[in-house]
Amino acid sequence: MHWVPIRLYREAVKQAFFEPRQSVLALYRRYNAPVRRLVEDWWDHISDSARFSQSRDLIAKHHSALKPGDVTLVGLIAEGGQGMRTANNGRFLGYLSGTPKAAAVEAEREVWARQWVRHPRIGPVFARLLHENGGNAARPTANVAAWEACIEPSKSSSLRADSDSGIPNRPLPRSPRDASSH
Repeated sequence: MHWVPIRLYREAVKQAFFEPRQSVLALYRRYNAPVRRLVEDWWDHISDSARFSQSRDLIAKHHSALKPGDVTLVGLIAEGGQGMRTANNGRFLGYLSGTPKAAAVEAEREVWARQWVRHPRIGPVFARLLHENGGNAARPTANVAAWEACIEPSKSSSLRADSDSGIPNRPLPRSPRDASSH
């Protein structure tokens, strides 16, 4: 049994009820206030497909204002009347820090970064993108948000994954620790 103040649930996004374990409370403290503000500001624009379509320009402005590490609503970054599909949503997902999956993601990120820094065509562009996003080419994965901010521009630029570029054609999920530490 847990003894918690009732305001915890009254102030929760959509007054959600949850077990107040330490890990859940940590998420609540980190995300409840920003998500509440986002829901208040955006829900009328994304509550259904018709409203989303009518608000496309406003939503596009929101997209362009997002920076690595920002919190937003899935409904603002994923289109469609049927919810999130499972086909290519890896860039929206993460792994719990300290788990084997998170360690595998971090190891893969290190391998890719080393390959890109050494690549004759990608290295200079990757270093420039890292610098523009607050990272450092000498330690490319130290600032994970900066590293991630380089991925999509690298994939969509003239460096589009040729056979030896090493730019992944699939997204690399983040661990929540990475997203919240920047």
